[in-house]
Amino acid sequence: RIERERLEREVDLAKGIQAGTFPDEFVQAPGWEIAGESVPAEQCGGDAYDVVPLVGDAIAEPGAEPDGYVLSIADATGHGIASALSSVQMRGMLRVGLRLGQPIVRILEEINAQLSEDLPDGRFVTAWLARLDCRSGRIHTISAGQGPIIHYRRASDDFVTLGADMPPLGVFALPYSDGDSQRYVVEPGDVLVAITDGFYEAPDATRELFGEERVRDIVRATRDLPAQGIFDAIKRAVHAFSNHAPLEDDQTGRVIKRLG
Repeated sequence: RIERERLEREVDLAKGIQAGTFPDEFVQAPGWEIAGESVPAEQCGGDAYDVVPLVGDAIAEPGAEPDGYVLSIADATGHGIASALSSVQMRGMLRVGLRLGQPIVRILEEINAQLSEDLPDGRFVTAWLARLDCRSGRIHTISAGQGPIIHYRRASDDFVTLGADMPPLGVFALPYSDGDSQRYVVEPGDVLVAITDGFYEAPDATRELFGEERVRDIVRATRDLPAQGIFDAIKRAVHAFSNHAPLEDDQTGRVIKRLG
């Protein structure tokens, strides 16, 4: 019993350390809303996320109004403490790369090289990075096995699905180039949804998966709500679909909306 209690305290400590790496709140730039969270399937999760406010090319000081963001989602194979270590490592390397002023493609290339050395065979991390310019709405993204990323375009009332640009991180080291990334514009009224497969692959009682199409339907139906309202609607629908069963996989997501 004493040993079990000691292990439980260690797990609680690990959970607290991991949760401490996630932003408590998002500094909202004028004309933009960002919402989301990470819910682990166990005490510690294999998912991680970050929202890094920028002023120019530097990480914004506390209290400063950002003119841009770097956004990230990472999903390590499995869940629990082992996966949490991988996702937290990835988040730490991202922050260091940003402090050194490196572009997101170079940062992800170096993260992949390091994880390829560190991770044992059969383990990897999928990740999505985005650099958003709040003034123009231009966004630069690169995905290593993470997707789909859904872009709802309000003006044309349609969706663009963005898939993976590169293999998952940690499989093998390889060179990245700017041509491996994507650039597009988030216009006023548009919604960008970046969620992990814990949402898409949530099963119902017959083992049917929630899927991308249901996410699209929710986004279109709630497009006039704030970003937090859209994200909450996705969560409620997924939980109702799975009859509020315990999570089989971590659920992490970001919803980014440009006001208009």
